[in-house]
Amino acid sequence: MTGPIIIPSSKHQGQVDLSSTNNCLGQVDLWPPKKCLGQVESCEAPKVWRRWPQHLAAVIASLGAMSAGGVLGWSTAVLPYLQESNPSWDGGQPLGRVAAPVTNEQGNWLTSLPYLGAVVGSLFSGDLADCFGRRPFLLGCSIPYLLGWLLIAFTEDCGSPDSKHLVLSSVPHFTSTSRDSNIRSSRVLTPSVRRGSVDVSCSTIPVMLIARFISGLAVGATTTVTPMYIEEIADDHIRGALGVYVDLLLIVGTLCSYIAVAYLSYFWVAVYSASLPLLFLVTFYFMPESPIYLLYKGHKEDAEKALKWLRGSVQGQDDKDIQEDILGLEKLLGEYSVIDTSSILTRILRIPCFLKGVCWSNVRVTSPAGKATFIVTGLMFFQQVCGLDTVITFSVCLLQSSRWRIVYSQYICYVIVTVIQILAVIVSCAVVDRIGRKILLGVSSSSMAVCLAVLSLNSHLNKTSYYSWVLVLVASIYIVAYSVGFGPLPWVLAAEIPPTDEKESIESTANVVSWVLSFIVNQFINNVIGNFGGVVSYGVFGALCVSATVFVAMVVPETKRKPREQIESELGVEN
Repeated sequence: MTGPIIIPSSKHQGQVDLSSTNNCLGQVDLWPPKKCLGQVESCEAPKVWRRWPQHLAAVIASLGAMSAGGVLGWSTAVLPYLQESNPSWDGGQPLGRVAAPVTNEQGNWLTSLPYLGAVVGSLFSGDLADCFGRRPFLLGCSIPYLLGWLLIAFTEDCGSPDSKHLVLSSVPHFTSTSRDSNIRSSRVLTPSVRRGSVDVSCSTIPVMLIARFISGLAVGATTTVTPMYIEEIADDHIRGALGVYVDLLLIVGTLCSYIAVAYLSYFWVAVYSASLPLLFLVTFYFMPESPIYLLYKGHKEDAEKALKWLRGSVQGQDDKDIQEDILGLEKLLGEYSVIDTSSILTRILRIPCFLKGVCWSNVRVTSPAGKATFIVTGLMFFQQVCGLDTVITFSVCLLQSSRWRIVYSQYICYVIVTVIQILAVIVSCAVVDRIGRKILLGVSSSSMAVCLAVLSLNSHLNKTSYYSWVLVLVASIYIVAYSVGFGPLPWVLAAEIPPTDEKESIESTANVVSWVLSFIVNQFINNVIGNFGGVVSYGVFGALCVSATVFVAMVVPETKRKPREQIESELGVEN
């Protein structure tokens, strides 16, 4: 028995008198915790049909991440056409020309600049979201997205009158430029046969670079604030599943970019990509602000309205539960001061993350903020250095070079791999709130380590042609393992673990680390490690995955279905 059972009155048949008991039997919502932190698993879950507003708000908020996926996937899909120097012909008729093909160095910067922009965007997004609100800030992120795609759309040489009607490729076909059949250092593709071409002059390259950087600003800001918003609107029972939507929609955005390039011209690919942030702007406008932020700002009535909508409350029936939730949130916020909007300029001008908010004097290893910073930055570090891009590139090359010629088009190979990622992330979304974050992360990293050990051994034995189907299976298992655990869950934990008063700063710090590592991996590391061959490369990534497994087992806490107050208390926060 967890406590005395309260006999329901005739007026409220089947309900529990929450004002006269501190136990959680019969409770509809798990938040706020009514002195039953150790009994979370025994609490009754909210009705499934009442959770749809939270799912809807999370999906629409994640459309910003889908726009980010479009930005990151654009270079892989479009860059090969920009690097083609020969004219294209169709039945003897020229379809277009490349005035000045993009060089390899320019192509690397077109690929990597969004990551630099994301670093800057992440750096300031926490402060700006605090000043203006999560919802207004995310709506504002549509502006740099739209501006970036507008610049991209009009970098095509206007001297070719039919250029905007050119189809880049009906079925793109690519060839690998790898020096080693077992590993390739870059995911940039080289076109061999295509039906269209793009006019790009030398003067447009700087404009394209600027456009890519501007889009990167929105990518960093979106991926920092969206998980924060979703965590603050989510019920404890489905917080993990809603958080996974960010990674899911980001990968979907990448896949849509690949498909768009197959059937649209350069100009219309940019127009399509611009439609994603526009769709986000139109739909997210109708979503509520985070109730926690509204209480943080002192807008209690607006917080109640937002919470009623998100909880699917029936008018006049759940007012008491909503009031209990509001009181719990106010208790959680405790002594946190209301933001002074008159100091916005001062907050923006200060260097965030590392020198403000979470100041060095507060970030001790044993302090709650220090623990949270160490955990989330560690997860972001291992997310970026586990060798995903290298394995994806290897699997694509393997599908083409296997004895059975499984797939002829490299383009189709990338689409297949991306679809596998999407399906695996959907599985993660379905099980994360049942199995738990820590178990999924541990299984993910250990499985990746085993797969990388097999690939390293194969590179040493050089038996690819004999066991190609085994290697395809191993690479697929690796991609699934990554997408179930270390792909989406670091974003989820980065929003769940930090203390409420330091959340914006810590999450900004984690995202800065993530995007800096992404830039380094895309610009330098893959090229350097690729020169050492598959044995060393897969061995290094495998050792990092083993380290990730140890890190998860010893450092990362489990947050499955735990109220925010309990998560903070386990970090040592005094409420």
